Formats: sequence, C-alpha cells, structure tokens
Amino acid sequence: MNNETILKVDHITKRFSGLVAVNDLSLLMKKRTIHALIGPNGSGKTTTVNQITGAFPPTEGEIYYKGTCTTHMQPYQIARLGISRTFQNLKLFTSLSVLENLMVGGHQMTKMGILNFLINPVKAKQEEAQLLERAEEVLEYIGLKDLRDTNVKNLPYGKQKMTEFGRALMMKPELLILDEPAAGLNPTERKAFVDIILKTFDTGIDIFLIEHNMDVVMNICTDITVLNFGAKIAEGSPYDIQNNDEVIKAYLGDKYKPIMAVKKEVL
Repeated sequence: MNNETILKVDHITKRFSGLVAVNDLSLLMKKRTIHALIGPNGSGKTTTVNQITGAFPPTEGEIYYKGTCTTHMQPYQIARLGISRTFQNLKLFTSLSVLENLMVGGHQMTKMGILNFLINPVKAKQEEAQLLERAEEVLEYIGLKDLRDTNVKNLPYGKQKMTEFGRALMMKPELLILDEPAAGLNPTERKAFVDIILKTFDTGIDIFLIEHNMDVVMNICTDITVLNFGAKIAEGSPYDIQNNDEVIKAYLGDKYKPIMAVKKEVL
C-alpha cells in the first residue's frame, strides 16, 4: 500500500447465512480523489460501506485505511482514525434541533465520561463550549445557520440531508463517505449538494460515495467502481465506465452512450 492510497479493500466477502452480499471485492482509493461506487439496487454497495465503517466485519478479506488494518475495529475506533459517513436513510434525531444534531456528531471531540462530568462541571462546560463553537462553524459552512434552532423534523428533506452532511463534518474527517447524497433531491437541491461536496473536497477531504444519479457521478467523480450481484465488474474513469459494454448492459442501459454523447456535444 503506497503513500498515495487512502483506502484499500482487499478481497472482502460478506455472507449473511446463505446469501453472498459482497463477493471477493478489491478496490484501491487514491488520495485526492472522489471515488464512486455504483451499481443496481441490491448489488452490495451499502454492505460494502458498512464493512468499511465497521458496522459489521467482512466474512473474508481485509480493509486498510492509510495503512492501518481496520477489519475488526469498532465504528467509533474507525471514526477516530478520520473516517466519517452519512446514511442512505437519514439517521437524524428528529426531536432535536439542527444545532443539537450537529453537536451530537461531535461527541468524540469530548473526553469526559458521565462520572467526570459530575465531578468536574467546569471542564464539562468547556467541552460543551468547544462543541458549540465547532457546530456553529459547520452551520455557517453548510448554509444552515439561520435554521440552527429549528427542529429537524420540520425541515424539508433537502435541508435534513444537509444537516446530516454537516454532522458528518463535525469531527473534521479526512475521508468522508456519502451513501446516496443526491437521492430524493430536486434539481435545485441536488445542485446545492453537489456544490457543497466539491467545496468540501477542495478543503482537502477525500470523498467516497454511493450514488444512482449518473449526472452527478460522471461530472464530479475521478474514479468509479461498479458492482453487480456483489462482485466488481468494472473500474476506471468516468469515460471508461460510460463506454464499458458490460456496465451498460448490467446497469446504465443501452441508451446511455448516445445520451452521454449528446451531453458532451451540448457542453
């Protein structure tokens, strides 16, 4: 694993009883890239991300982050290494405000347990102030400062997704994993989300994402891995993928190449 590789997935397989969800998958993610994982529904994309982030370990194979084996680490241990994520289905605390949801996302910035919190309330207030300061910074960054005190259940879906994105930024990650960030968004919301993803990448954070919107994938990603039935069927640049016959047949569809050709002419 060289110095230019941030994430290495080495022949991982995940079985659930008799079901093979991911089958002998290997991929390398280089530093300073936006790497997409695409494929049909049920192809193993989210299962792959869940293994990378420690939600459950691979049945076989190994995973490395910046040279450190994370295969059997717990999610909180992996997060402390510098990996943060969002979820396909929002995992917000709907009874809390936008600000409070972000502060929850920064809990690993704090060092005090419940006992120390009771014994040393002054230190506890200092840590809470640090969390608040960081949350205010992120709110400004993602453009939700005016909604800081709004209960998240009262937000439109696009703002809820942006809130979860902000929560993932609280720990200042080096690798940000996004599970279908543009799903369910209207064109205006999708553009705003793409803009914040690119803005975040420009700050030095590498991006790994699952996405079904091919206009997003082909326009912002540098590298793409394609899964089908849990196995990798292709990998390469957006140009390579949109001209790969196996990918077109399995996922993109026969009409995809002519559409992309028209888009290129328009651009």
